[in-house]
Amino acid sequence: MTKSITTLFLIFTAINLISCGTTAGLYSKRKAIEIDSASVFHLPSMISVIGKGNIQEMNIAFSDSATNLRKANFKEAVPASLILSEIKFINKSEENILSESLFKLMNTVETTKKIKGITLDDTIIDFMQSKKIKYAIITINYGFTREAGNFGKQVAKNLGVSILTLGMFVPISLKAVTTSICYVLDAENRGIAFYKRNTADLEPLKEKNIKNQNSKIMDGYFNPTNK
Repeated sequence: MTKSITTLFLIFTAINLISCGTTAGLYSKRKAIEIDSASVFHLPSMISVIGKGNIQEMNIAFSDSATNLRKANFKEAVPASLILSEIKFINKSEENILSESLFKLMNTVETTKKIKGITLDDTIIDFMQSKKIKYAIITINYGFTREAGNFGKQVAKNLGVSILTLGMFVPISLKAVTTSICYVLDAENRGIAFYKRNTADLEPLKEKNIKNQNSKIMDGYFNPTNK
């Protein structure tokens, strides 16, 4: 992952830290029933591990594992009738250029809390047109987990702080957190057809958690009540 993409991700997660845990689904006028096929791009997962104290460190192996789990299970989150194909890149540079634009797009959505009026930039549109992609589904997940024994030690520390402050300040430590985001790009309208983020106090490396989050998000767009 390039330095610029990592920087954009850090900005993105900082925005999410001051945002509500789960965004309500954001919808355009493009109905799910109009989409019979879509190309999919799974942005790399970013999973951190807390070892000592509450310090997070990015773990490449865990991040790769989460990405693979998301790829392997995503098809179950959409209707069986929807034809999916994975986006193919000429090289890593092409992938990185698109990824940067997608992170900037997510930053805009998370900052404004809307998709109406947001236009896909030329990088995204040119890419989709060159690949003859009409609709694209973008996914990403990120979060943190803890090393064995860390959570119990942190809870004990928090209890000590609570006692010293006579209960006026009670720190709360989460054992793990995972966030999943899925959104649909509409090349014809040069916009976002659907966008939703789901954050939960769940272990980010458990397959069932990733499956459940993706299903909750995509059901909001592809379920019958939205057609």
